[in-house]
Amino acid sequence: MQRRGEELRPIQGRTGPLRKSDLERFATRVALNDDGCIIWVGGLTTGGYGCFATETTRGAERMGLAHRWSYEYHVGPIPAGLDIDHLCRVRSCVNPDHLEPVTRVENIRRAAAVKTHCPAGHPYDEANTYVRPGTVHRTCKACSRQRDLQRANDKNAKRRAARAARRAA
Repeated sequence: MQRRGEELRPIQGRTGPLRKSDLERFATRVALNDDGCIIWVGGLTTGGYGCFATETTRGAERMGLAHRWSYEYHVGPIPAGLDIDHLCRVRSCVNPDHLEPVTRVENIRRAAAVKTHCPAGHPYDEANTYVRPGTVHRTCKACSRQRDLQRANDKNAKRRAARAARRAA
């Protein structure tokens, strides 16, 4: 029992202070946004996914992805060979209603479908898009033509310079 004026001491386990449960720690690292996403405000990977350390049965920590932990805790185990897709397309979202297990190919296909233009601004439409056979990788034909033309111009400029150097010698 605590006496008046005494400091609270953490409850001690066999090897030190008892740790809060994973769920309690998880709940302190999330915030709700207006779109219904539960945003992870803890540490992030370089790709923008939340990092969450869970305690193993032996007391050690295991670092994992926050959205995967959220799905496994609220829904159940993730089937082998499947990735978790963010239906809201927000990587830091841990809302289990926004997460769905899908194959890697389907996950990539869904992410690519959101992009309607290449980085240079050309539209990804049927006339301007090359899809490598057997993959979901798209290439902008207009950008490819510009790249090929630039390479040819650079190569021809080197040839002209070499020819001019031979004539001058």
